[in-house]
Amino acid sequence: MDVTQKIRLSGLQVIVTSLSFQTAVAQDNSQMEVEAFYGMCLYPEAPFEDVSRNASAAGYPELPENVLTMLLPPEEPLEIKGWMVLPEDGIEKAIVVVSKNIIEGDAAQTCGLILGNTDAHQTLALFEELLNPQLIDRDSDGIGTYSYYELTIAGQKKIVTASHRSADDARELNLSVMVYDD
Repeated sequence: MDVTQKIRLSGLQVIVTSLSFQTAVAQDNSQMEVEAFYGMCLYPEAPFEDVSRNASAAGYPELPENVLTMLLPPEEPLEIKGWMVLPEDGIEKAIVVVSKNIIEGDAAQTCGLILGNTDAHQTLALFEELLNPQLIDRDSDGIGTYSYYELTIAGQKKIVTASHRSADDARELNLSVMVYDD
């Protein structure tokens, strides 16, 4: 059954359409975390501008520059911003980070939700169940597991990366999406 569901995140409202939300509410807020990733990072056509505007309007505290420096992707971005997600939004120990980049000569934007207190395996399984992305590749180096997906939302192709420690009890999950500018 497809439904339209409103997601409310501290003053940030996003309409989520055509998702099947038949799964019972998962432990450790996994469903809320997947919905937050969808609403913050996957749904916006221009994550950098949309998330920047919405996070500021919601009163999210900005991350200091020294924290952003630790989160830099391998290719240094043109611009990067980040915020703490407020606990009253139902997600404990999370940050959202956006960046503008040039990747192989093309302009791109990224948005990542870093979850610091989640059941990484359960949240990732729920992400796969609810959004049905195409798995491109999955690698594990014994320390971390890295999953790469492709999905299309509102006609826009998105590349999603999920990374977490390989341990069965992994409590951190990094979900990020890259969108090429048209």
